[in-house]
Amino acid sequence: MSTDTNKALVRRYYEEVLNQRDPSLVEELFAPNYAYHIADAPPNLPDGLEGFKKFVTLFLRGYTNLHFTIEDQMERIVDGKIVESWGVFDTSAMLELAGAVPQIAEERH
Repeated sequence: MSTDTNKALVRRYYEEVLNQRDPSLVEELFAPNYAYHIADAPPNLPDGLEGFKKFVTLFLRGYTNLHFTIEDQMERIVDGKIVESWGVFDTSAMLELAGAVPQIAEERH
């Protein structure tokens, strides 16, 4: 597959699954043996595609107004499916945007 086709697949994940909030597409876009590496993922999630689909569902439920914009990307795609990814989220920035950080700081004083 071409680089453009691979990048379109990843953009489809961000637009349709995350921005349009449709985790049912995970099985269509990701390989059955998909491996995810997400810092600060909830504990006790199953490995593989099942665990990732649960993570996406929980993530979308927790951040109802979140919108993703792709600024740069590189792919790791095999046979037209996403096979592995790494996720690092700036959770402190997310909490600050949600208004939780000032609240936490006030509670400590």
